[in-house]
Amino acid sequence: MDMITGGGIVIAALSILFFIWLRPKQKLGWQGKAGLILSTYGERLRGAAEQIDQPYADIFWDMAERLERVRTEVMEDKRDLAMTRRFIYHHARLIVDLVEKFVKLNDKVRPEQQDRLDAMGAQMQEYRELFGRVEKACIDNDFADMEATMAALDTQLARLTF
Repeated sequence: MDMITGGGIVIAALSILFFIWLRPKQKLGWQGKAGLILSTYGERLRGAAEQIDQPYADIFWDMAERLERVRTEVMEDKRDLAMTRRFIYHHARLIVDLVEKFVKLNDKVRPEQQDRLDAMGAQMQEYRELFGRVEKACIDNDFADMEATMAALDTQLARLTF
């Protein structure tokens, strides 16, 4: 009886795995891929923030938060994705890589090299500002869309004769 029960469990488990393997795979699409990439970048930035002291930790935490807000905008509006595609797939990746290298360099910097590290830290602050500009551009895009819709509605309402 135990052999039959054990064999039945194995067959059931294999059947479930076979069903999962055969079912159609869901495609993420451009928005889903961009959202996944931005989430990954945010996690990497949070990891960098946890490994470094102030003031850099705050910069990296803020960069991660801004990327998360950009991710939200991109997931809600395909036009935001079109506008930020190069940033997401190229520039943000390079910046996150640089942040991680900066954290490693910070761990081994010697006192006579501190000025060089501080200069790089100032550049990290500029990258944070860039992330903020990308977020603002996505929000400005929403404003432009709503303003255009309101202008079209106002034109249509002006034509009404009551």
